Amino acid sequence: MNFSKRVLSVILTLIMVCSVVTVSSVAVSASTFPAYDSSKTNLVIGTANYYGSGDVKVPVSIGNNPGIWGANFQVKYDTSSLTYKGIEAGGSGLWNTCSTTETNGVITVFMDYTDLEYDYESDGVLFNLLFTPKKYSVGATYPVSFTYVDRLSIINVEGKDVELTYKNGGVKCLQKIIKPSVPVMSSATVTAAKTVTVKWNKAANATSYDVQRKIGSGSWKTVKGSTTSLSYVDKSATAGGTYYYRIVAKRGSYTATSSSKTVKVMAYTTKPTVKSAKSGSKKAL
Repeated sequence: MNFSKRVLSVILTLIMVCSVVTVSSVAVSASTFPAYDSSKTNLVIGTANYYGSGDVKVPVSIGNNPGIWGANFQVKYDTSSLTYKGIEAGGSGLWNTCSTTETNGVITVFMDYTDLEYDYESDGVLFNLLFTPKKYSVGATYPVSFTYVDRLSIINVEGKDVELTYKNGGVKCLQKIIKPSVPVMSSATVTAAKTVTVKWNKAANATSYDVQRKIGSGSWKTVKGSTTSLSYVDKSATAGGTYYYRIVAKRGSYTATSSSKTVKVMAYTTKPTVKSAKSGSKKAL
């Protein structure tokens, strides 16, 4: 069996060098791919998220692995949207030989398992396809899909009855992630009877703020939500209490929380106001 594997590996290598020949008994093409079924052996091209800059990795994975000794694929992509940059092996050195070619948006991949005397039975990423998107249109998906898979190089060659199912993916353009910076509280002081005034500096990229308060060893609660102001007046403080305040900067689903300030609320006494004063007089005797 080991010798047969090695012979078949050489044959497949020669086929890949010359051309990819689709034979119904050993290969499947795009028109005959069975639909994805997680309960069966499956090959999946993942979907990579793109936020407007850099390269992306599109993973090609196997699930319910029956025991494979190689991989022989053709994958196509949209050349008007993506630039192919190369291939990266998955896992920790799963393969010791890998040859790829690219022609007019079709990537041909041939891989041997590290030791042909054993089948590889783990699930996971077989390899990553590296792309640089040419466009950035939020909500758009640039497809990457199987066009050919040599089933003899995927299924266990010791006679297991395996049905392969497939799922295609691509590169999806998402809104660029912009997170708010951490707000900084400038002051939190008692400014009147039962009143604490909290102020903070503007946080970069924040669209609104929550003011949170904790009394003593209690839990944090929002006392003012989604304000665009940079100050808040809390008129419900009780003399003798210890209050903690913090600010949460928000942008969409992203938040950033300031460190807290402690305020000990003492009895607030208004200074007396002298309205007028009359000089005294003394009558001489």
